[in-house]
Amino acid sequence: MAAKSSDLVSSCNYKWTLFLIFVTFSSIITFAAAQRKEKDFEFLDNVRRALKNTAAANTLQDDEDFLGSGDQDDGSAVDQSTVAPSPTGLAAYPEYFRITINFTALGYTTALDSRDSPEFQNLARRIAQAIEALYNDVPGTQMVNILQFRNGSLLVTLDLGTQDFYERLRLYNTINDAIKSGFVGPYAVSSDAFTFRALGVSDGCPGYTGRATLGLSGLPSLTDNWANLMVDNSFECDGFVSEWEFYRGASSGEAFIGIWRNISTQEYVLLKKTALPPAPTGIQKVLLAPAWEVKKGDFIGIHHSRDSRSGVIASATQADQAVPYNELHRNYRARVFDDMIEENVTLDFSKYFGNFELRTFAISAPMEYELQLSPLEVAPQTPAPRRVCTSTEFTCRSNGVCVDASLRCNNHRDCTDGSDEINCPPPSCTAGEFRCNSGRCIDRRRRCDSVNDCDDGSDEQFCRKLLYHYKLPYPCKHFSPDPMFY
Repeated sequence: MAAKSSDLVSSCNYKWTLFLIFVTFSSIITFAAAQRKEKDFEFLDNVRRALKNTAAANTLQDDEDFLGSGDQDDGSAVDQSTVAPSPTGLAAYPEYFRITINFTALGYTTALDSRDSPEFQNLARRIAQAIEALYNDVPGTQMVNILQFRNGSLLVTLDLGTQDFYERLRLYNTINDAIKSGFVGPYAVSSDAFTFRALGVSDGCPGYTGRATLGLSGLPSLTDNWANLMVDNSFECDGFVSEWEFYRGASSGEAFIGIWRNISTQEYVLLKKTALPPAPTGIQKVLLAPAWEVKKGDFIGIHHSRDSRSGVIASATQADQAVPYNELHRNYRARVFDDMIEENVTLDFSKYFGNFELRTFAISAPMEYELQLSPLEVAPQTPAPRRVCTSTEFTCRSNGVCVDASLRCNNHRDCTDGSDEINCPPPSCTAGEFRCNSGRCIDRRRRCDSVNDCDDGSDEQFCRKLLYHYKLPYPCKHFSPDPMFY
């Protein structure tokens, strides 16, 4: 009996041993699988991060226009040659152009100052649609975003984005040809003040000067209210500053961002400045329209009003250990305030206490560059063969576009050049209507009512003579003389 009990115990121990070996082996396999799964997810996260960084490095960012969210991403449209390939990477990213057009048939009102106003949004939508329609026959996708309206007649600043098509010459000629014709859609335009500039990197020139948008956040320091000249962080090429992007580290205090130029060892001149009134802390943006022209070697400067308690724009020094050493630049700090500075007047900084230091400011200046198109490249291109309009269509004169013949002489401009309304016979008016000299018909009772109902005022001509013929003591409001006296 004892032997049988001993065998039973041995058998149980053997089974428990096998069970423990199985559990241990399963745990090892499960742990290894978990580790591999964790590494797989880590790899996928790295891939996603790389994709995001690639997108950020090739896409313009701007929360006010096609440049995206200035708080999150940074990058520049990659400059292409005149006939440029698609940007490299996992996907084709848009390229952008900053354009100014003078719409002579439209007027400026203060309601157009606010991008949130119904007037701004309605007019912006109509103008964007008219410009995008010009690119209907251009490959790829073109997008228009209206940035600003300004006085004279109506100057419109906009961004043109293109994706999957990067032939700059054709993009330029498409809108330039329309402007030379005098019309963009139904709107009359002038070549005065017309500009077409590439945004971002161009022929080895950087897409921005200062810090990248990604690097604007996280700088821990504020300076005092002395002036700071970023003498070693200068513009590398002639170009145009389209806007200021900066991180405001203090909500109070008035600061100024300006373009400075070195005249001699310690003599500098402020070319232009922008006031930064009090605003909440965080990423801020100021659009410069028209863009400010800068020359190679000019640099950014920051100064304050005398009563500002501290600096306004966030910054960092080597002591902060917030940025790599190679992101710090030589900065000249001087006890100079706004009331001591005049634009375009040389200032001798040796007269004021100051010193050099290594510092970086949370400010970025996105750049525009003139398109470098040779005379041969901008020569008129041979137009593509035009479609022959059918007998039921009318051919517009300037571009050969076909419109339905029923639209001819309907008192509405259906061709962009208005040729469908040229040499039209005056409309026939009914017996109860008066025909204006312009050909328009109005109700006869509106003749001589002291209101210009005709566009040309012809309904109010010869009225005094008619009243005299009828020897009326006073004019009747709805006097309608017999045609035989007229």
